[in-house]
This record gives sequence, C-alpha cells and structure tokens, in this order.
Amino acid sequence: MVLITALYASIFVMIFLLLSIHVVSKRTELGISLGDGKKDDMMQAIRAHGNFAEYVPLALSLFVMLELNGTSDILIHIMGGTLVLGRVLHAWGVLSSAKPVKPRVIGTAMTWIVLGLSGSLLLLNVFHFVF
Repeated sequence: MVLITALYASIFVMIFLLLSIHVVSKRTELGISLGDGKKDDMMQAIRAHGNFAEYVPLALSLFVMLELNGTSDILIHIMGGTLVLGRVLHAWGVLSSAKPVKPRVIGTAMTWIVLGLSGSLLLLNVFHFVF
C-alpha cells in the first residue's frame, strides 16, 4: 500500500481543484473562452494551474516508487509536506505578480529540491538493489 503518497495525492487534488476553479472564475470574469486574452491576470491563473499540473504528477510518481521501495515514512512525509508548501507558495507567487516574487522563487526551489532528492534516493535504491 502507498498510504503516504495517497495522503499527499488527496491534498494535491484539492489544491488542483482550487486552481482550476480560479481559472474558470477568471475566464468568466474577463469573458475569455480560450487562451489568456492578453490579460496578465488570466495568464497568471493559467500558468499557476499549468505549472502545478506539470510538476506534481512527477513528484507523486517518485513518492509511490520510494514508498514501494521501503523509503522511510518520515522522509516521504518531509518531502510531501515540503512539496505541498512549495506548490502553494509558487501558486501564490504566480497569482500575486507577473514578476518573479519571493514566494514563487522559494516555491520553485522547494519543488526542485524535493524532485532532486526523490530522484536521487530512487537512483540509490536502484543501485543498492542491482549491486
């Protein structure tokens, strides 16, 4: 079972739905059916949602593999919590300004650190098993 990953997946689904609702609300408010209508706030909503959709599935895939390979529950929780915070900070930063602001930069760094650590741990698991 991958209960830890399931926990974080359920949290990420809620955040994804909030970002989706925000995009639809912004489209309705601005009367934009497709694209961003060359409106910064529409583009920001689309990119906050899109960036989330680009990074989270990869991280969850890594978490599943780590969990199945017996990685410490605490470590997966640390990475999961860090990713939740990072993705929330990133979305908040993107939605608050079209320019790179601190929450966005910090959120990006947290996401990359989690991905890098997860990938490295998985690679170590593979090498340990093979050799």
